[in-house]
Amino acid sequence: MITSIFENTRNPVIVYILHDETLTEDNKNKFMRTAQKYNQEINFIDLEKFEADIIKRIPETVIKRYTAGTLYRFFIPDLIQVEKIIYIDSDVVVNLDIKELWNIDIENYAMAATLHPKRKKTIYGKIFSYLRERIHKSDRNKYFNAGVLLMNLKLIRETCNLFEISAKWLERYADTAYCPDQDALNSLFRGKIKFIDLKFNNQNPENEAETKNSIIHTPGISDLKTWNMNGQPAQKIYWKMYARSAWGENKNIDEIINVLCEAAYKKPLPPKPLYKKILSPWKQIIYPNDLKLIFSMIFSEFKYSLTH
Repeated sequence: MITSIFENTRNPVIVYILHDETLTEDNKNKFMRTAQKYNQEINFIDLEKFEADIIKRIPETVIKRYTAGTLYRFFIPDLIQVEKIIYIDSDVVVNLDIKELWNIDIENYAMAATLHPKRKKTIYGKIFSYLRERIHKSDRNKYFNAGVLLMNLKLIRETCNLFEISAKWLERYADTAYCPDQDALNSLFRGKIKFIDLKFNNQNPENEAETKNSIIHTPGISDLKTWNMNGQPAQKIYWKMYARSAWGENKNIDEIINVLCEAAYKKPLPPKPLYKKILSPWKQIIYPNDLKLIFSMIFSEFKYSLTH
């Protein structure tokens, strides 16, 4: 992702990597060499000491499902003392000049983001969206994806402490949040988001033309990522960037083939027993996933009302 920004952007770029102790010295050196190759700058911010705050304040159900790392973005206004910043998830490749996104005017907005792609919803899916809107006080018609954000840190600092309000929100709504970080931001910043062109968060483009002049993102709900998309255009761009980064340097053709094969390999799921094969399609008709989410949300709210 970082190499793709450097490849497509001629202006100076300062990258901040939020990490914990799992970032090895070898990988840190590779990040530095990649930045030096393009005459750009990378800074490392170790959030290991903040993880204690996250784990202490955020319900265990969230940490188990999503890890503390996905909540690091809530610390950005406190950790990085600039007025504006671009936040990007790691499962992204940037196929445009990042300055296009940077130059969007967000003086009167907390963030700029793209609408989350709408999937075709069943009646249960529509009910779930409606309940989420009512419970979280968000807007289902203006629900944004938090994988690519242009953040007005100056305005955010002036109006709130992002981690504090997010932690309080998750303490209250963790059991009803489908994507905790994204749901929290959609609820807390309702009406304060500037919606921008979908090319700045282009999720799963279907052909090469759709990858041009866009930021390509493969969201977490999909099994496919930019590195294992069965030869689709986004995968080709990803591996081209890999080869140009410090991770791809000095690798011979056999080593590259091994890396590609390892990335593409998926451990096969154990075979289903015959009775599960028979019941599976009926289970989706009688008790589909959206209906499970509805019952889970209603039960969580009922439990909260009894205990508070």
